[in-house]
Amino acid sequence: MRPRWSTGLTAAGGILFAGLWFGGLGVSGGFPEPTTSDPAYYAQNATRYWAGDHLIRLSILFLILFLGGLWFFLRRRERGAGWLSAVALGSGLLVAGLNLVLLAFPDVAREMGACAGGAPPLGGCGLTARVDPYVFSVLYGLASSLTVLTLTPLALFLGATAAIAVTTRALPLWLGWATAAVALLVLVSSVIETVFPSYLLFALWVVVTSVLIARGRAEPSSTEMEVR
Repeated sequence: MRPRWSTGLTAAGGILFAGLWFGGLGVSGGFPEPTTSDPAYYAQNATRYWAGDHLIRLSILFLILFLGGLWFFLRRRERGAGWLSAVALGSGLLVAGLNLVLLAFPDVAREMGACAGGAPPLGGCGLTARVDPYVFSVLYGLASSLTVLTLTPLALFLGATAAIAVTTRALPLWLGWATAAVALLVLVSSVIETVFPSYLLFALWVVVTSVLIARGRAEPSSTEMEVR
């Protein structure tokens, strides 16, 4: 059995990830349209976007904490070399990394707009203080492309986790099959390039899994252990 502090950190990481991620989106209100290049818009909303983006960045740190705990949890139940749990960890970390990278592109556009609108960030204006609609459309286009690209490793992470959960009963059977269904939905979304509702379902899955781990519902029973 794992130490309670390890289980608690894993669950807390997952719940804090979802809370901060939703909170960041709520504060920032989502990205403006790629055609938005009005410096006054960015100047008026600079503080709100700064707060929202930092909440989302912070949420990624807790996602990594959750992924590490989940890997340890799954690895102890997977037989053999544990390659599926390694695939789950690797693809999950790739999702976290891509999400951090894709935040950089709208951040650059917002900083350029805020500087041009006379509301420089705390670090000053290191970029050219002017607004180019074409540059803005490229930056937001890159962010959108990376968001879709992230769906592929996300589907791999969920699929590998579902395979371990179903075959070893590391997670409740209903959650294992639900994870497989979400993985399939995310994979289809990556093909048709539709982001919603993949990220929403993933965040909810993290919360449910974290709660079950915290309550000990994800642990196999003593009877199951004896059967194995």
